[in-house]
Amino acid sequence: MSTVTVCPAKSARLVLAPAPQFSKEANIGGATFDAHGEATTSGLSFGDYINGMQTQKRSSGRCAAIPAYMFDSDALQEVITVSVELRAQIYQPSKGMSRQARLDRAQKMLLARRPGLIRQIETACARYMAARSAGEPWRALESRVVQLDRQLQSLERTPQIIAAVLYLSYRIGLNSPQVSAVLHEIVSPPGVRQILHRAAVIGKKIENGVPFMPTPGKRKKPATIAPVRIITHAAR
Repeated sequence: MSTVTVCPAKSARLVLAPAPQFSKEANIGGATFDAHGEATTSGLSFGDYINGMQTQKRSSGRCAAIPAYMFDSDALQEVITVSVELRAQIYQPSKGMSRQARLDRAQKMLLARRPGLIRQIETACARYMAARSAGEPWRALESRVVQLDRQLQSLERTPQIIAAVLYLSYRIGLNSPQVSAVLHEIVSPPGVRQILHRAAVIGKKIENGVPFMPTPGKRKKPATIAPVRIITHAAR
């Protein structure tokens, strides 16, 4: 009768040789040949090495927590109302007016800009077509036309667009390019982030009881550059 020897279980790493990609001797894009001429590679190429070394610094504001006003219906309505008023350059809302009256007043002031925007678009389109025909640089003019067209489209639905951006960003969890795509690019991805930033500032000020904007008279004036005085010396 033969004797059966039972060996205790051991870890595979103590019995098997390490895989080439985890070996310290493995080289990027290198290969080893055995006595029969068969090649063994690490499975890594120079392209894998380059792609693995790429890093990207993410903005700290992309993963910010959901603001408190999104959980309070009254505060959310106030943030949207103030955002529309600021677009209409209303810096101090009248006391005693309801939010709907404030929105109607701001919307009326925004719609008053429509004829001027149409004239700007017509002028920009004419300059764009002239530049294309003459073979001159036209990329900046094209961007200007797209920007003015977005402003014109958003005039009649400013409160709805701001509410949609807040809802899609914080309730659905979409990023700015996805929000822009859902809104058919009426608002660009940078415009989405700008709306979120302004709403966060307004919400924080409302929460702290601070006026949401200074009055026009108290605004800081832009810094002016003093004229340079050139002193010339007569030749001796």
